[in-house]
Amino acid sequence: MKKILQDHPADRELEEMLDMAADSVRRIQMMVAEIYEKVRAIKLNPAKQNLLPVVEQGLLEFEKTAGNITVERSFSPVPDVYFDTEHLKKVIRNILDNASEAMNGSGKINVSLKETNNEVVLKIEDTGKGIPIEFLSLIFEPFYSTKNWRKNLGLGLYYCKNVMMQHKGSIRVESAPGQGTSIYLHLKKEQPQPVRSQDRSL
Repeated sequence: MKKILQDHPADRELEEMLDMAADSVRRIQMMVAEIYEKVRAIKLNPAKQNLLPVVEQGLLEFEKTAGNITVERSFSPVPDVYFDTEHLKKVIRNILDNASEAMNGSGKINVSLKETNNEVVLKIEDTGKGIPIEFLSLIFEPFYSTKNWRKNLGLGLYYCKNVMMQHKGSIRVESAPGQGTSIYLHLKKEQPQPVRSQDRSL
């Protein structure tokens, strides 16, 4: 078959076009799968537990591929709270990956965990390029991204926001150009009632 294609340039062009079409189909399939995972209604399986081991596990996994990024920890004792382990792990990893990209794979991430009167608060701070103030209100919107759309659909922080809302918690951001970005995850101490969300299954 290869011999025939080598002897017929038009056939080689056809093969290249078919390969490109196959790549496009695979890309579309991946996009649909990601959209379905991030936009569908989130179902929680919360349990009362301590957030510290989950955070530490997420940091250890991240550090395996962190390259020239240093992760510094500042953990205070915190009480157990109700949360879904798998969803919170994905939220933490998403924020860490965003921080890594913002620093181009080199810099420092400070992670702190503390207790307030009503909440447990996880803060993830990077030394990246920061976000202009006019974009801060957009970063949690679906399909918003400053990255290459071929590699990122802009659903990661939208997913994070939905997960925190389902926990009756919140997520917020502080950032400025040249000053890095801080993401705060707030979880309430009392058991949250589940939030009913509209099913957006595709």
